[in-house]
Amino acid sequence: MEDTTLHRRIAELSSEQRILFLQRLQLLKKEVKTVAIDEEQVRTGDLPFSSGQCWLIEESTGEHPSYWNMVFFLEPLMPLNPALLERTIAYLMQYHDVLRTRLQQRGGEWSQTILKQAQPPFTQISLKEVPVEQQQATIEALVQEHERRINSYATALFSVAYIDLGHSARLVWIINHFLTDGFSNQILFQDFQTVYQQLSQGQEPALPARTTAFKEITQQILAYIRSATGQQELQHYWLRRPWQKLKPIPLDHPEGVTIDPESSIRAYGTFASNEEVEICLSAATTQTLLSLNQQATILELLITALVQVGTAWTETTAFYLYVQDLGRQTLFKEVDLTRTVGFLAHARHLIIDTGHQKSFAEILPLVQQQLEEAPNKGRTLDWLKRPGDRSPVPAELRALPHADLTFNYMGFLDQLTDEQSFFRPLPIQALTYPLAIRNHALECKGYILDGRLTLRWIYSRSIHHQQTIEWLGRKVQTALETYCNQQ
Repeated sequence: MEDTTLHRRIAELSSEQRILFLQRLQLLKKEVKTVAIDEEQVRTGDLPFSSGQCWLIEESTGEHPSYWNMVFFLEPLMPLNPALLERTIAYLMQYHDVLRTRLQQRGGEWSQTILKQAQPPFTQISLKEVPVEQQQATIEALVQEHERRINSYATALFSVAYIDLGHSARLVWIINHFLTDGFSNQILFQDFQTVYQQLSQGQEPALPARTTAFKEITQQILAYIRSATGQQELQHYWLRRPWQKLKPIPLDHPEGVTIDPESSIRAYGTFASNEEVEICLSAATTQTLLSLNQQATILELLITALVQVGTAWTETTAFYLYVQDLGRQTLFKEVDLTRTVGFLAHARHLIIDTGHQKSFAEILPLVQQQLEEAPNKGRTLDWLKRPGDRSPVPAELRALPHADLTFNYMGFLDQLTDEQSFFRPLPIQALTYPLAIRNHALECKGYILDGRLTLRWIYSRSIHHQQTIEWLGRKVQTALETYCNQQ
């Protein structure tokens, strides 16, 4: 394969897939460094919060942040040994520090600490005597019981249960979003399979060398925003962005919005009011977008379409959006986060001033310029607005507008399945706390599945009508299709 072809194919991957590609390439090397788990390497003690964890605390409206649980139902494709499963969980807890995290609340303030040692939260349950038609309801009741334990915040923030159904089995992972993000879950499940297979073959578990600890990166981020460099970035870049040009997006029910008097944060209903609209582009249009990678990445093209439609909708020349980021790239030297487990994901803040430019082709280079010139690719404003020590945010930062739209490009979803997996994932039940507030009017998730680009719009029915979001989604679709037809 020629280098240009390889580079083109790598460029077509999402950021998640590029990291996975590099991980797997590293594992192909003949000499793979391994880690001997011992007490000297275990990182423990109090640590700052990441900006994502701070967001969860803010969203919890005074309730405990561990209400944000993710539940994964896995169907084993071969018989599993419960004793080896427990040993696997125990090893992963020593290897991945954050799995030993505990939350505390002191004087109304949250803090977190990593224990030196902790018992694996593993349970073996037999439902062989339960009638088949009652097993699903029993499993759901068991999940709720395990969630109550997690939500007590006195125990581990995750739980694993092996459920024997007689005719089959289920492996249920309940893990709090406070511990992991989506990419961390991929690392965790890959390591889970690797360690279990090693133990089942009579081998000592051995994983690649650990990368930078979650505690270390949160400490470095906190030190950076407190440094002269971080404060200069705030004063000379972020406070000088064209905030005055921004206008909020139109709302069908503006009376449904509430504003916190202290933080000035808008609440667009709660997660219980969420609705979705899905827009799928054709396979031909998707392929054309991917083929333009020498001109622009698909992320740049998607952001351009959102900005073009957003500025027309708000009748202004500037548009502000949060772009969800894996948090795996950093400005710090000698920091490697490719295998670090923790809630590292955060938002990249982008304020695109289009001036008098209105066409897709004119706005695209402005988006590319903004992505390139923003300090640390637009990531540090999230750190500044959500300091890891939960200290008060300066008034000038609190006064800045909040983005009405958050966007997350998730890449190729149908290329993330591991053919060597010994379990099959069943439909995921993401238990977002329903009383959590929505601090964005709209959320858009983009991904490619079965060769087609899909944009999934999430909105609150107490704020917008379905037909409004359908109209918006079609406008973005048309912007992308029109640009493709011009190429």
